[in-house]
Amino acid sequence: MELQIVIGKALRAFRKQKKFTLEKMESKIGKNSSYLSRVERGVSNTTLDLIENYYQALGLSTETFLSAIITTSKHELDEEELKMMSDYSKLNKREKESVQFIISRMIIAKGKQLNSDQHDL
Repeated sequence: MELQIVIGKALRAFRKQKKFTLEKMESKIGKNSSYLSRVERGVSNTTLDLIENYYQALGLSTETFLSAIITTSKHELDEEELKMMSDYSKLNKREKESVQFIISRMIIAKGKQLNSDQHDL
């Protein structure tokens, strides 16, 4: 999927999840709502500054937004995924480290289980 489209889809998904209208985004970041609509649809080029202003106006961190772009490039984000990403961005550094530690341990455990299952065959 083209990057311009992926970015637009992520911006739109988060805007809708936060229940912001294009007009509200216009007032928050000072760009015309019809232009913002074209950016969300991936039909107009944008700048990194606009993208940053957009996700900051929605209360998102850079990390959360970039994760959403990666996820969106693979599949459409659903409401639950958007909420989890938004909630994660609100955690402090220690809480994020704890979540990352738990996930890494689960991945290691799953890998060991898969290796064990293969040896049983």
